[in-house]
Amino acid sequence: MLAFEPAARPGIQDLAAELRRCSAPTEIETAADVQKEIQLEIAHVLFIDIVGYSKLSINEQHSAVDELTQIVRATSNFKKVRQPIV
Repeated sequence: MLAFEPAARPGIQDLAAELRRCSAPTEIETAADVQKEIQLEIAHVLFIDIVGYSKLSINEQHSAVDELTQIVRATSNFKKVRQPIV
């Protein structure tokens, strides 16, 4: 599925079909069996784009990611989520 050339990459419909195929229960597992095993959690994902990241040296890339991580972890929302539920 991975391709260097953009034209050779799969489209969104192909990716969605593959995801559905991979996540469909097998013949042995029924939807009810799967539902019993699933414990749902809510997660948030932060997508970032550091301008010029690929032009940085490996050490500079690590430093940039470390700095961004520190900034995110210093926010009140992050700290609030990290507190144990009482």
